[in-house]
Amino acid sequence: MSPQSVNSVQFINAHTHLELSGFQKPIAWTGSFPDWIAEVMKHRSDPAYSVEKAVRQGMEELRQTGTVAVGNIVQEPDAVFPDIPGRRFLELIAWNSDRTRKRLETAESFLRHANSAGLSSGLSPHAPYTICPELLEGTVALSRKFKIPLAIHLAETRDELELLHHQSGPMLEMMRRADPDYRPEKTLLGDRPLDYLKLLAEADRAVVIHGNYLDDEEIRFLAAHHEKMSVVFCPVPHRYFGHKRYPLKKMLDLGVHVALGTDSRASWPNGPLSMSQTLRVLLQDYPEIPAATALEMATTNGNVALGIDKTFQDG
Repeated sequence: MSPQSVNSVQFINAHTHLELSGFQKPIAWTGSFPDWIAEVMKHRSDPAYSVEKAVRQGMEELRQTGTVAVGNIVQEPDAVFPDIPGRRFLELIAWNSDRTRKRLETAESFLRHANSAGLSSGLSPHAPYTICPELLEGTVALSRKFKIPLAIHLAETRDELELLHHQSGPMLEMMRRADPDYRPEKTLLGDRPLDYLKLLAEADRAVVIHGNYLDDEEIRFLAAHHEKMSVVFCPVPHRYFGHKRYPLKKMLDLGVHVALGTDSRASWPNGPLSMSQTLRVLLQDYPEIPAATALEMATTNGNVALGIDKTFQDG
């Protein structure tokens, strides 16, 4: 695929955090994901931080490089969303049942407002270590009720797997710094990503963000539910974090539905936020993937993952 043909494509970015587009360079990667998350939180708490400015900056970069629709994670129900097709996912965090009811009430209000305003929205129960079973069950119920997709960060890091498998490790230490009463036995749904996939399969549609460390059984499960479950692979951040080689060919061979995303500028080392760069990195790092297949992942597969039933035409 030539650079000229890449630059003429209309891309679908299936996963990004435009609110983090204010980073001029990525957060330095030291090998510790909890330390990286701490820097993200520090950035958000900076008095100079502006959600609106960051979102518009990130969206302008994407527009200039051919993106026509995005799946964007937002933290607040009234967060700014640019005038571009796509889906806005409200991020939900509640690792104990005390906060869950309030978060679910906020989520339902968000979805009702989106419906009345004609906006395409969804929910994003954040990740296994920040959501309790009641929150995930509630979002699955809302997904069915409102016919909207869920997006969850799952099997993203080895630290996450250590927490799931052994209830120990850096992720547990991070959560207990945030909340000394954090109890993994009450927060975690199970001891592996498959436990989350089984519940997510009951949603109207589900998007697994990253899935870097899914095992063979979990990949087969996603393949068996490909009609309403997708994975979003982010090749540039994957390379930046030095994750193990992504099981992309295995996923595709088994029939998993895979789309592509950029993630955020907090882990984006090369130039403007760009789906064309995402595609180039994928083709460099996974030359066994046919260019036509990679292009589908960067375009129409994103439509399906986000549940966007619109075909984008030139002009």
